[in-house]
Amino acid sequence: MEGFDFFGLAAKESREPETRELPRRILFRGKLKSGEWASGNLNVDSKGICIIRPGKNVVGKYGRVNPETVGQATGILDKLARDIFEGDILKIHHKTPLPVGLAVVKYDKKRSAFRAFPVDRPWYACRIAYPDEIVGNIYDDPDLLKQGEDTQNDEQERNRLVRFFMEPRHRLQFWLCILLCAAPGHPLCRKHPHEHDERAA
Repeated sequence: MEGFDFFGLAAKESREPETRELPRRILFRGKLKSGEWASGNLNVDSKGICIIRPGKNVVGKYGRVNPETVGQATGILDKLARDIFEGDILKIHHKTPLPVGLAVVKYDKKRSAFRAFPVDRPWYACRIAYPDEIVGNIYDDPDLLKQGEDTQNDEQERNRLVRFFMEPRHRLQFWLCILLCAAPGHPLCRKHPHEHDERAA
């Protein structure tokens, strides 16, 4: 019985290790010192130095990148078949519960997924879909975020005025202003002062 393998362990050990590719590619990108973008595999050493190295397909430039600009690919393509990365600014084209214009791609820890956060509603998040389009990113196009801040400030001002006049103590003032402004000949009336005279004649 010497040399007999009861459990077939020898056969298992002699098998070659299986090699298989991941079902989806995991890409990272970062900004080089020259200002150009590099995308590929991310390597981080013990000192926190981030280096983008070429992946399966060698395209573009590679090297040490700014850690603050490193972002992961979401695995979703935009309407022009471009990889959507963390930090991209999207123009949302798909239907959402709330109207969304421009949104920033961030990782949502609550959902454990990448989602789009509107620049004018940072507390709200929506999914990322194929019809969406990349219009820039937070590093190269900060002006797009400024537009969203201005829109947010305008909306907050409108909401403040609505809350002010909806309070019971201010409702009377609101309706008095409406009645006075609509009264003929009132200096705040937007109509021409002669318009009422012509009607009276």
